[in-house]
Amino acid sequence: MPSLAARRLSPRVLRAGLVPAALLATLLVGGCENPQLRSITPSLQDDSALARDVGEALGERPELMRFSISVKSLDEDTVRLSGRVDNEAQRYAAERAASRVAGVRSVINTIYVRE
Repeated sequence: MPSLAARRLSPRVLRAGLVPAALLATLLVGGCENPQLRSITPSLQDDSALARDVGEALGERPELMRFSISVKSLDEDTVRLSGRVDNEAQRYAAERAASRVAGVRSVINTIYVRE
């Protein structure tokens, strides 16, 4: 016998709810890692020397050590910073530290300040 909630819902509504539930169950059971997707999705990690140098410079700043700030090299002299910090001073400190690294001419700062 269907539950009281199931009896109140139309079959169309029930089917609509089953699709997202089935997708969620597939992801939970099967995991999100799909080797076929690696070839079409960009890497979130940047192993270029410039990104590594900027990451090291950020790691040396005491006010930034507890934050996870990602560095992506966009071309030979431009880096993009992303992540979250607590205030504007920390956001600006990350930008300053990155701009002082040899080889960096432009910094795109997309670091988000928590409210």
